[in-house]
Amino acid sequence: MGGGLQDGCVRIDATGEVVGPSTSGTEFMALSFVRQAGYREGAVTGTARLGVHRLWGQAFHVAFRFERGVLRAVHLSFCFDDPAAEKAWDHGVEMTRKRAHEDWCAERLGAPLETVAGTEGGNPAEAMRARAFPWGLVRSVYVGKGGAASLQLVYGPGT
Repeated sequence: MGGGLQDGCVRIDATGEVVGPSTSGTEFMALSFVRQAGYREGAVTGTARLGVHRLWGQAFHVAFRFERGVLRAVHLSFCFDDPAAEKAWDHGVEMTRKRAHEDWCAERLGAPLETVAGTEGGNPAEAMRARAFPWGLVRSVYVGKGGAASLQLVYGPGT
């Protein structure tokens, strides 16, 4: 695994460890950054929220979603330098975060993510944007119900 976004991999800056489409639940649980975060159970099914880690030099809130021992998605959310922006929910802050995810992806992938048809709704800024790869998708989403923007690497065919 290369550790690049194009490969569907994330490299944890502090440890150099790589998680990607072929990482099993067992392999994940053996990683030092997982143990250091104090995560001990549930990784084979469910979501492992592991706090803030630096990936590619950028601080992200990081979560990994597993189904029956198979990694299905990595959820990333930019950390802002302003502590107030991190603590208090605000639609404008989440739209700024979503744009930052999309700009960051475009820089790393060499092209912008494309708007997914049918996700525009009433606010074009909230539309899902994605790019497909052989391993799955990179997508930028805003979930209105939860009020949060995230960058997701979603693994598997038909994602």
